[in-house]
Amino acid sequence: MRPAIGKAFTGIFYTLLWLLALAVIFRSFFLSGGDLIVGDLADGQLIQFLHEHWFRVFSGLEEWRNLNIFYPVNNTLGYSDTFFLQGVPYSALRFMGVDMFIAFQLVQMLLASAGFWGMLVWLRKRRRIHPALAGWGALLFVIASPFYLNIRNSHIQLLAIWLLPAILIFLEETLIRLRNPDKSLKWNFLLFTTLFGSLVYSTFYAAFFLFLGLIIALVSAFFVYGPRKTISFLWPSRVAWRSLMPGLIVFILWVGLFIWTYLPVRQEMGGRSLSVALDSVPLLWNIFNHSDYNLVWGYLNKMIWSYPDQHRWSFELCLPVVTVLVACMVAVSVIRKRKEWKFTRPDLLLSGYALMVSLLLTVRIGPFSLWALPYYIMPGADA
Repeated sequence: MRPAIGKAFTGIFYTLLWLLALAVIFRSFFLSGGDLIVGDLADGQLIQFLHEHWFRVFSGLEEWRNLNIFYPVNNTLGYSDTFFLQGVPYSALRFMGVDMFIAFQLVQMLLASAGFWGMLVWLRKRRRIHPALAGWGALLFVIASPFYLNIRNSHIQLLAIWLLPAILIFLEETLIRLRNPDKSLKWNFLLFTTLFGSLVYSTFYAAFFLFLGLIIALVSAFFVYGPRKTISFLWPSRVAWRSLMPGLIVFILWVGLFIWTYLPVRQEMGGRSLSVALDSVPLLWNIFNHSDYNLVWGYLNKMIWSYPDQHRWSFELCLPVVTVLVACMVAVSVIRKRKEWKFTRPDLLLSGYALMVSLLLTVRIGPFSLWALPYYIMPGADA
């Protein structure tokens, strides 16, 4: 009976954390009785319109690449993120008779739920973290970012980052099965390319930075394991091409849709110079979030010193210091149980290299920054 009671308690604990996450993120929506939704009066209205656009497309009332607000200009869908991925569940809710604003908010809650449970599964099954710490880590993943929680925030497309855990799970499962292919290889790779490809087409910001993060991990692996071992792991001598073909076809289709939508209006979209873009990049001290607007320790910061940051209004509920403390607890747990969890020195080095490169991206000395590498090397980075 005790194992059953333990599982039931753990399930209740995770459910409460999930509900707490939704309560924190969407507190303005709940406290206002549904009158306040995420977004401002500029981009927020456009994003709501884009969701409604897909409902009208699926209803046969509009052409998918043309937004009526830009009539008579054509191919205007590429002026912004397409929000196709979010538009599918939104349209389903609209067909069920749900109000457009309520449906819009429910989609964000669905994404947040996917982020919480996806991160929980990733930490428990893939990283084998202690159940309590995994639950806390899943909670932090969906509430700790400073850019998503302000009710006035206009960049709702970035909420698609909550799909990251699911994408990583399917990617890791694919890499594990490359050496010993089985029936699940095809489905894991197909799910990975479907999610990542739709993310590219729907929210290219999130897809761009996910791709950049995977590059950081790859470079770190080259330093830790060596190029030959890394390449042999990612690309075995025998690749089950037949199992990978459906996923490759799906990804090519998504990339084709992306090019068809954005390439015709690429010049009209413009872009930003590196110097302008760097003004929006978080700096090293942003990790500690010494902001007057921080609900956790903002009042203390206000008494001690002011926080001179032009984006401080977005730091409404950021918990990076707590995140670091939890990460240290997890590291200690992993090291103490390294024999059971097969913890190895290269794993620590790989995590260390990835963390170091990520932190270096926050360092800027005059006009010099590591962001110049992805900006000039990766196509479309100026967008």
